[in-house]
Amino acid sequence: MRRKIKYFILLFIVFSCFSLNAQPYKTAYYKIIDSLFAVFKKSNVDSVEINIIHKLDPYYSDLNNSEEARKYANQAITIAKEKGSKKLISITLRKLGNIYLKNLVYEKAIDYYLQALKFGEEANDLSLQGDCLNNLGNVYARLGSISNTESDYKKSLDFHLRAIEMRKKAGDNILIKNSQLNISNAYRGLGQQEKAIDYLLEAMKTYEKEKDNNGVDMAKNNLGETYLELAKRTGKMKYYDKAEEYFRERYLYGTATARKPNLLIHLGEVRLRKNNLNQAENYLLDGMKMAKENNAVDVLESGALLLAEIYQAQGDFKQSLKYHKLYSDLKDTLLDEHSEKQIAELNAKYESEKKEKDIELLTKDTALEEVEVNKQKLIRNGFIGGLAIVLLLAFLIYSRYVIKQKINISLSSKNDELIRKNDLIEKQKEKIIDSITYAQLIQQSILIEESEIQNHLPESFVYYQPKDIVSGDFYWFSNVNDKIIIAAVDCTGHGVPGAFMSMIGNTLLNQIVNEKHITRPSEILGRLNRGIIESMHQDKDGALSRDGMDISLCSIDYKNNQLEYAGAQNHLYMILDNEISVIKASPHTIGGGGLVSIMNNPLEREFKNHVIPIKKGMSIYLSTDGFMDQFGGPERKKFGTQKFKDLFLSSKHLSMQQQKQIAAAALENWKGSTQQIDDILVIGVRV
Repeated sequence: MRRKIKYFILLFIVFSCFSLNAQPYKTAYYKIIDSLFAVFKKSNVDSVEINIIHKLDPYYSDLNNSEEARKYANQAITIAKEKGSKKLISITLRKLGNIYLKNLVYEKAIDYYLQALKFGEEANDLSLQGDCLNNLGNVYARLGSISNTESDYKKSLDFHLRAIEMRKKAGDNILIKNSQLNISNAYRGLGQQEKAIDYLLEAMKTYEKEKDNNGVDMAKNNLGETYLELAKRTGKMKYYDKAEEYFRERYLYGTATARKPNLLIHLGEVRLRKNNLNQAENYLLDGMKMAKENNAVDVLESGALLLAEIYQAQGDFKQSLKYHKLYSDLKDTLLDEHSEKQIAELNAKYESEKKEKDIELLTKDTALEEVEVNKQKLIRNGFIGGLAIVLLLAFLIYSRYVIKQKINISLSSKNDELIRKNDLIEKQKEKIIDSITYAQLIQQSILIEESEIQNHLPESFVYYQPKDIVSGDFYWFSNVNDKIIIAAVDCTGHGVPGAFMSMIGNTLLNQIVNEKHITRPSEILGRLNRGIIESMHQDKDGALSRDGMDISLCSIDYKNNQLEYAGAQNHLYMILDNEISVIKASPHTIGGGGLVSIMNNPLEREFKNHVIPIKKGMSIYLSTDGFMDQFGGPERKKFGTQKFKDLFLSSKHLSMQQQKQIAAAALENWKGSTQQIDDILVIGVRV
């Protein structure tokens, strides 16, 4: 009976200790945040209030819940507005923009940064204005890196140039060098490496002056990459030499060891372009080995593609094929990175808990050894002492057995949970792909067959190549009131979001033309614009969507022997008498249109109507931007408008179906191993 009492007393003490530390992690964070807000609300000192807003940053991040973080950030904005401090309002708005940026909601981030900039200007705070402009530049730089859109990089450059001027006026010398790096990145995105180099050299001078070795290392690494881009664009060997100089120096003397695999890959690429294949191979193999040790999948992907090129040049097609396959596998690995990260986190958690239990067991084993030694001493000192040790030993053995059983059950449960979650992820992935594939059938069912278009326009073609399973580009055709209406439409985005927009656009065009019998292109576009805005409530404050579409639309009237055209951002290309001309589209989009729609009334947009007499031998081409924006060729550049015009001008004497085949082959040859970046749609008609 006494043994049982002692056992339960010991268990009570142990569990009491555990309960003292059982306060949920999140609850502690909420209490800290609420305490900071209480001080923030009562304070009347600007410096204290600003310091509290900055202190809240890490707590927002550690909440790991974007909805709750936004709730607290909005609460901070409300308090700041009650206090009436424009400076404080600007800071809190910028913090909310940061939360949206972290969660990849770019439109919302831009909106709050612009609001923060406005209040910073009203407060006449140059530092705040510089920070807001810098944030805006960073958002557009990220958008540019995602979509490879020149307009985003131009906006990024504009905001960063304004930011550096503001920081110079404010005397924020520490931040000026960061702006110089950001400006150089924007110029790189625009393909203007010479200007990027000028700003990088200025930043490097500042880092050297301040003896900031990490900053110098980063600037020189960027200089090497920029010179390499410039060398590939111009083909000049002197730029390859400069790139190699910076890469070699960074590899030998740089402070950032994490960059070394990438530096070896860059050195290998430089040597490859200098036609020194053996040295290039050695650099690349060393870089791949180091990248593999560091699990740098993106670096392995770049190295594999370059090694495939080397072995192909050496005539070793077996090795070339091997590395081409490795490149393809690594590319797929990067696409599945999100799912793998989730599994890796679960594994890491499992391993961490397992190690903690192993340490606990080791501690118990050590205690048992000490008990054995004490047992021998106690036996010599008497039977009673020995009996007490035997009882204690039996208790410890039993406790260890119970703990081990619990650990084994826990580890087995966690392993089963890990397997279950992995299976769930795979099933969810399969369901999503099945749903999108079925959506493809729905989307294809609304598109008219090319053969039906050719019943009305015998000399015509439709070259349609979606990037993903479903497409944001679509073509539309109708024959109404003795007029043939044909259009090429490019909705915002591609894949599922673009496909949703294409369904809305197709429905509205059917209503406008087929039901209401409106055939004037400019009027069709005006009504389509209003239809998109009204159906998606884009004319209201706080609209959730700013999506829209670009379009080129023609009305062919054989009865009056004339063609009418109107466009939103997408031009019409016309060939007549051995010349190709461009009929310009109106400069605005159909629907939301991002920042433009915020500054102007989108419902009042007007689209210019062009009337063109039909002449013998005339051909017209309607296209979205996917064909011309496709990267490829030896320098990995865009196909471009000029090549597009030259392609169809050179094949104008052929039939439209032959022109389609030539265009498809030309683009495939240009693209090579480069991934398709957007949906592709080209319509050709010999009028």
